[in-house]
Amino acid sequence: MFALEGVSPDMARAGISLLVTSPGLVMSPFHFFSTGYGCSVAALAAHSLLSRKEAIAPAGLMQASLLGLFGARLGGFLFIRSYQESYQNRELMKELKKKMGSMSIFKRAMTWIPISLVYLLFVEPSQSTIVQNTTPLTNPFFIAGMATATAGFIIESVADSQKLALKKKESEAFCRTGLYSLVRHPNYLGEIMFWAGHLAAGLPALAGDWKRLAMAVLGAGVNLQIMLAASTRLDARQEDKYGRRKDWQEYRKSTACRLFPGIEGPPPAPK
Repeated sequence: MFALEGVSPDMARAGISLLVTSPGLVMSPFHFFSTGYGCSVAALAAHSLLSRKEAIAPAGLMQASLLGLFGARLGGFLFIRSYQESYQNRELMKELKKKMGSMSIFKRAMTWIPISLVYLLFVEPSQSTIVQNTTPLTNPFFIAGMATATAGFIIESVADSQKLALKKKESEAFCRTGLYSLVRHPNYLGEIMFWAGHLAAGLPALAGDWKRLAMAVLGAGVNLQIMLAASTRLDARQEDKYGRRKDWQEYRKSTACRLFPGIEGPPPAPK
């Protein structure tokens, strides 16, 4: 419907991702990793659905729609959070804004281009499902993948809402109730689950194309590494900020699992 004549699908998707994240070139480069990330995923999902001339099979329609919903929700949440006073006043955000604000246009471009192209790897599974258009709804990989992705989407959405609500009331508090009583970073767990499920759901379509499969696996692997690194950094910052408080020490003992239930995270770094 919205396919561009003479432009390959891959080039069109690259252009969309670059366009959506481009405000970071003139605004804060933090946009590349935050609102631009969610909005880019949503835009790429919409392009997959709208650019195909033939009818899309139910599996592709379901997978791309969930992807679009995930991106739109995340982009909207990150946009709202960026204007929250408690978020703006965080020392980390002040440091990031100061550091990124001084980046030259060349450095911004060298960050913008690779980050935008990585998002193409993230969405490759649903894109392949639509292109192949043969995945049956009864395929076990598709069923398990969609169930995992949906659960991850719900977990991340609830965790983000719980933390945002707490920070509005008590900007200096740490979240330890709800999903945060099970693991310390349920929002990161939800994101890992979403992209792992998204990959699994796309495996039936990716199986015959090793290039696309490698791209999709690389995308999920990059996301996993980002989430692991982010949870480690956040643990260290929270330990530095709350480590002397008794309620934090009790929380660390009662919620020893950093990301995955049943798997304890490493002990806090020595001060």
